[in-house]
Amino acid sequence: MKFFVKKSDVFTNKNVEEAIILGISDLHYTKSLGVGFLDAITDKVRSLSPTYICFLGDLVDDDSKEVVKWLNDLSKIAPVFFSFGNHDITRYIPTEGKIIKTHMDDAMLYKIEGIKNLTILNNGDRVTKDGYSFTGYPYYDIDETEDLIYKANNYYNNFYDNEMFNSLLVHNPWIMNNKEFNKLDLNIQKNIDLILSGHTHNGMVPHSIDKYFKGNKGLFTPTQGLMPEMSRGHVDASNNPDYQNTCFSGRIIPALRAMPDIKVAGNAVNKMAYPPAIELVRIQKKK
Repeated sequence: MKFFVKKSDVFTNKNVEEAIILGISDLHYTKSLGVGFLDAITDKVRSLSPTYICFLGDLVDDDSKEVVKWLNDLSKIAPVFFSFGNHDITRYIPTEGKIIKTHMDDAMLYKIEGIKNLTILNNGDRVTKDGYSFTGYPYYDIDETEDLIYKANNYYNNFYDNEMFNSLLVHNPWIMNNKEFNKLDLNIQKNIDLILSGHTHNGMVPHSIDKYFKGNKGLFTPTQGLMPEMSRGHVDASNNPDYQNTCFSGRIIPALRAMPDIKVAGNAVNKMAYPPAIELVRIQKKK
């Protein structure tokens, strides 16, 4: 199976070992995909030898139990940190104009929580390993950004330790908007090193032409419409006058399934234009 692997480097002067952080997001798994699709992702992830795996949400679109085994397989490769997306909480069906409860029921969640070497990070939960710190928040709407800022500031201690390499996992990348980011406490701004998000499906920009798109605008997202901001690409705040007192790097993870709700007739186009995507972030020491 063809995969799109987006690679980038983040340099740090913090006293940590160099590492590979894999960002994967927006699986939107359904039974029709079959376990072969999951196995192919596992094989690809294993081949990239990650130090940490960060899943940025939107796991299932039906009650498929195969994903529990898949997450368990991933956890045997490297520690997995899971932050919820909107499809893990509720799901909007555009054709019916309504919101339904997620298919991730309590029984599935209980099984996922029981996986060794996997941690669900929500509402400011934090895990530290070998000098790396991971904090996660669930999906939030752009209209609820103030609530996320409030929560982040309440969990000030998660980001106060400037000796740790601090990563923030949050499904919606809108927090990377400088107007929103600058509402965070200055010490939080200063000490966040990496933000990983998903949700936007790379702004529906086909991977083959991604390099020709500048900045972080995409083509379309359902929640933001045409030419949405903060929907794709990398956000580098170092030496950027739009951001206060900070040097974080942001990564907006392309989707494992870019168009999950299309009919069979569109699957061939989907696979050609939007193969499953993984973000590989290499954490390296500054020279």
